[in-house]
Amino acid sequence: MLRGWLPLLLIGCSASKPNDPPEPPRERDVLIEAPDNVVVIFRDGDGDWQLAPHIDNRLGFDIESEFYAVAFVDASRGTVDAVYATLDEERDFKIVAPAAQPPTQPVTGLVTGIDTQLTFGAIVNVGRRRAIVGLDTQMFALDVPEGPHTVGVIKYNNSFLLASALAVRRDVLIAAPLDLAIDLDAEGLPTTKTSIDGPTATCSYTSTIQVGDISLGLGTTTDTKAIVPDPEHWKAQDLFTLELRCRPRNDAYLIQTYQVGSPSELPQRIDAGSTAGSATFDPAEQRFTWSAFDAPVVRGIVAGAPCRSDDLVGFPDQACAQQWRARMTAGWTASTGLEELAVITRAELEGVGAWDDALVLPAPLTWTFEGRVESANTVLRNIRADVLP
Repeated sequence: MLRGWLPLLLIGCSASKPNDPPEPPRERDVLIEAPDNVVVIFRDGDGDWQLAPHIDNRLGFDIESEFYAVAFVDASRGTVDAVYATLDEERDFKIVAPAAQPPTQPVTGLVTGIDTQLTFGAIVNVGRRRAIVGLDTQMFALDVPEGPHTVGVIKYNNSFLLASALAVRRDVLIAAPLDLAIDLDAEGLPTTKTSIDGPTATCSYTSTIQVGDISLGLGTTTDTKAIVPDPEHWKAQDLFTLELRCRPRNDAYLIQTYQVGSPSELPQRIDAGSTAGSATFDPAEQRFTWSAFDAPVVRGIVAGAPCRSDDLVGFPDQACAQQWRARMTAGWTASTGLEELAVITRAELEGVGAWDDALVLPAPLTWTFEGRVESANTVLRNIRADVLP
């Protein structure tokens, strides 16, 4: 699964392993399932882009080179998502359109036990909907899709949005209008600050916990501390994320993510990865070039997003939805030996009948290159940003 490619879900399946049972005969080397509104194009090696032909109720094509690329063009979202890979790594793709949203129900309530002098006294999360309570009101009202959801309330004791307590109700069934009374003095369990031996210069530490269908942001510190929920809130299916973000230069930043399932797994020491290397985007040539990183690049991602680099670092999910994105696998990098990638141009999309004016990337535009190394529960992302006016 490719993180962040929403609302469509793109699943890439790797080739079979030596001990796997033999597969039935394949109609084509690469097979794709995609909704009718998504245009699929491909290139064999360094060849020209061309439309993927239909094979019964799927699309598919054969490859003669060691490597290939496939791209999914969705004018309804204004996006171009591409994968550069080898057949040994990935050869089946399935794009699933999002399911229809169920009807919503009003969820209202009162939150007590907060500092009413703060604008952000608390944030109420019900499913993926949220409301702020505090200075203006202690009441909240949300429209939430029907079904079981997690209710999570984050309490703050200061204006720096650092969680001081957390209340969680799991598997709350919403099938009709629901009114909730949440007393944080009674339900809220205090968070703790856990010291981390790590870098401080130009760096910050962000703590988040995924509980059921909600993600609770516990805050960001610059004093090498993680904000950790009470162990009572840790269940086997929950996932705590500690993210180290360093920005030594305006055009470069490093993000190291640690995901753990219990307090005992929290890292006590963090050594920041290398921020060596560079990457630039040439608007005249429509080409991205990068230099090798000290750590081996397991996979790389080049992306264009209509936002500023500051937004990309601070609130990427809210401010920087990537509209042009390409993922390069380790096998593609090894087969080609390349440290550059040309953007799929308007002329190329027009040549195969896949262009739509909705694909124009508005300004301001940030192009990024991300070298990604994954091991155990740690993800190291070296990112270079290049901003165009």
